[in-house]
Amino acid sequence: MGLLDFDIDHLVILLYLVSIFLLGAYFSKKSKRDAKEDFLTGKRELGWFSTALVILSMSIDTGIMGVAGVGYVWGFAIQPNAANMWFVAPLVVLVFIPIYWKSGIKTTPEYLEKRFDTRTSTLFSLMMAIYNVVILGTSIYLGGLILNEFIGISTEFGALLLLLIVGGYVIFGGMNTVLKVNIFQSIFILITLFVIGVVTFISFGGWETFINIQGQTKAETSLLSTLGKYDLDIFTESWYPLPFGILWACIAGMSWIACNYGMVQRLLTAKSEVHAQKGILMMGVLHVITFSIAYIIGIISSQKFPDVLPDKSYLLSIQAVIPKGGRGLIISGLIASLISTVDGLLTATGTSISLDIYKQLFKPKASSNELKKVARIVQVSTMIIALFLVMPMAMKSPIITDFIQGVVADIFSVISALFCLGIFTRRINGKSAFYAMLIGIIISVSIHFLTNINFVYRGIFSFFITIIVAFALSINSKRKNFENLTIYDCLEENGQKSIIFHFHKMKLPIFFVIIMWLLFTIVWEGFIVH
Repeated sequence: MGLLDFDIDHLVILLYLVSIFLLGAYFSKKSKRDAKEDFLTGKRELGWFSTALVILSMSIDTGIMGVAGVGYVWGFAIQPNAANMWFVAPLVVLVFIPIYWKSGIKTTPEYLEKRFDTRTSTLFSLMMAIYNVVILGTSIYLGGLILNEFIGISTEFGALLLLLIVGGYVIFGGMNTVLKVNIFQSIFILITLFVIGVVTFISFGGWETFINIQGQTKAETSLLSTLGKYDLDIFTESWYPLPFGILWACIAGMSWIACNYGMVQRLLTAKSEVHAQKGILMMGVLHVITFSIAYIIGIISSQKFPDVLPDKSYLLSIQAVIPKGGRGLIISGLIASLISTVDGLLTATGTSISLDIYKQLFKPKASSNELKKVARIVQVSTMIIALFLVMPMAMKSPIITDFIQGVVADIFSVISALFCLGIFTRRINGKSAFYAMLIGIIISVSIHFLTNINFVYRGIFSFFITIIVAFALSINSKRKNFENLTIYDCLEENGQKSIIFHFHKMKLPIFFVIIMWLLFTIVWEGFIVH
């Protein structure tokens, strides 16, 4: 067996897995009454808080385990994540949501097709499919690792079990089922994470003990510092080195939240533009809170268990501070965070390939039933590739989040550049965007495999090289007029530019978040960090 003998904790975990399967089956059955086109994209019916929850469930990414592993090695490294709250969320509120809403798109590739051309949207869809498979493989690896540690089954079988459970309700229930399940999952994740965070913190000795931690990170900075090491060496091994680490966090965060197929797919299920805006701001706050708790758990684990695999630190904390009877519940919450990522990746990949590649390139008049079949075939194929190809690679990485960041730097840098070119310029045409995107990916991947340049510098370089190439290829192009596709032509009913209208409408909560985070950083770094 694993860390537990077969007891009530095992029973709780098994009951949770069965409950998720039954919940998914229930909503899948109900979803049969929904419109056929809603199977792939979902309904626009969520309120702002539900929107925040379903986005948060996917933004937790490959699970709190990986984040705690980062905290174990790099300390309280919350600043890169906080960029999603004080920069990315306001940017999405003011720029991306109005354009997405008024242009009437259902997917991000559809935006790229309207703004550029089919080639660009197809290449983007393929890139996101590759990314989704990679993240899916790492997610099921972490899920398998959890079941291995706490139930005793092999990591591979645990990963397969999770895929079968999630794949069942995704394949048969579609996007609406995923959203309903994720609302419950998100609440469960927040409760269990809060419990393990508070209990770990108290058992360690509370505030006084925590702020007196003397340890240093791998970069020789204080474990308590939220700021990375000031390091201009492009070959550094530091985690988000300053000053460019914050810039890269903004670029990567923009791509992850505002351009990522799966995230935007969830954002567009809000019942209105206002609910989407409030939801993304709330998600930014919840994102920082959840990741802060995970980092703190990782830091405390580094003091308690100095010689363990970083990604196992979270599991060891649960074993150390949570009594029998409660461990199963906490572990179930951890599995929930992974499942929410897995189902989001599967729905995004299936929808992307069926709508934005199969329908656009091969069968424009495909029926809703045919698209559902294609999506299901894609989802099954994605599961197989993730399990047998990506997961073995993820198992070789000592810190799973390091593995993910390398992939993010290769792909998201180019994607962010592409959407910036589309939204903030009118000169860049489809041909220039396509070749800039292609060249950017080739350069980024080449740098990754041929050099040891830090992912931060590699990502920033790829971002700007993509923009430079696009402008160079469009030097003789004329500005074009669009409708609700750039910040210059996205207008309100009164003719006012949407970015100006929404700035006046949302400026108070936006400035409040920015100022409060700035004050926190000043106080924390000035009076707590030593």
